[in-house]
Amino acid sequence: MSLLGQPIFRRRADAALRRPLEDSELRALAVLVFLHDIGKLAPGFQAKGWSEPHGVPLRGHLECGWLWTRTLDAKSLAGTAGHVARWPAIRTWLLALFAHHGRPVVEPESGLASPFYTLRHVAYDWKAEEQHMGEALLAWFPDLPTVRPPPASPRFVHFFCGLLTLADWIGSDRRAFPFEAAFRPDYWRTAQAQAERRVREIGLSPHGLALRGEPGWALISDHVAPRTAQAAIGTVPPGERLVLLEAETGAGKTEAALWRFATLLAAGEIEALYFAVPTRAAARQLQRRVNEALQRMFADPPEAVLAIPGQVRAGEAAGMRLPDFTMLWDDAQERPTRWAAEHSARFLAARVAVGTVDQRRSAGFR
Repeated sequence: MSLLGQPIFRRRADAALRRPLEDSELRALAVLVFLHDIGKLAPGFQAKGWSEPHGVPLRGHLECGWLWTRTLDAKSLAGTAGHVARWPAIRTWLLALFAHHGRPVVEPESGLASPFYTLRHVAYDWKAEEQHMGEALLAWFPDLPTVRPPPASPRFVHFFCGLLTLADWIGSDRRAFPFEAAFRPDYWRTAQAQAERRVREIGLSPHGLALRGEPGWALISDHVAPRTAQAAIGTVPPGERLVLLEAETGAGKTEAALWRFATLLAAGEIEALYFAVPTRAAARQLQRRVNEALQRMFADPPEAVLAIPGQVRAGEAAGMRLPDFTMLWDDAQERPTRWAAEHSARFLAARVAVGTVDQRRSAGFR
């Protein structure tokens, strides 16, 4: 919900739906997102964290999510499951829901043994935990019986899949969302405040992204006047959706692209930039150039992320992964906006990233 509270993301949702997304539909989508890890209730998944698995077969939570849908009755999720089960195209939404790790998860065959059962020798009751989740749904979404998700068109479901994957990455970061073992009915207010703050901190809102001046040539370069190819880009109106510039090496295409970026940013059309080049070597060289240009363009310059798997670089700083999933940066700074640089799946969540064409294809657009 915090992501869809950002103007850019909300406009993209509207574009994917081909009409404005209604607030009641947004809440229905939030209910679905609430259920995306429901498979973790299964004893077979919980046993992964037990010191003694007690002979419980280990299971993956995505498969268990599908199998949970076969356990539903009138009392499931404190009586809320029946409302969700009656939503139009619910199977399509479940397909999207259980694909939140970025790949489709095929619904298991009917003969597969259920991972949901009562354990006599372990103090874990998955049904009681499901009851807590249902109570939370009722408390946090009191209008659940009346809301419905938007039509499950392929275009919008594709958008939802990407948004859910991004939200899952953000919400799984314990630096922003410290783990709480005990159920707390009012946690929703805490989570909303933390989500709003984290979305700002990691650069997924327009907050703090201010150009030093008007998006003209003087903002991009200290050369007196742009070259011919660059000047041509400067005349293209912000509403133009596709701009192709073909020019010889050394004609200043990078600066032309930055000028276009500044123009669209000032017009509120975009909030991020990705440079896609053919090779990793070219990306490394260009990342330094782009990072230097950002210092000139912005009052509080974002760091250009190097979008090359296996390398962790934001601006001029290099990072090293530590065993506890944290990062050690060689400039000893901890900047939340470097979150996007810490894993290849997040590269295109950066405000500015420089990488290869292949990386763009594998990660998708922000």
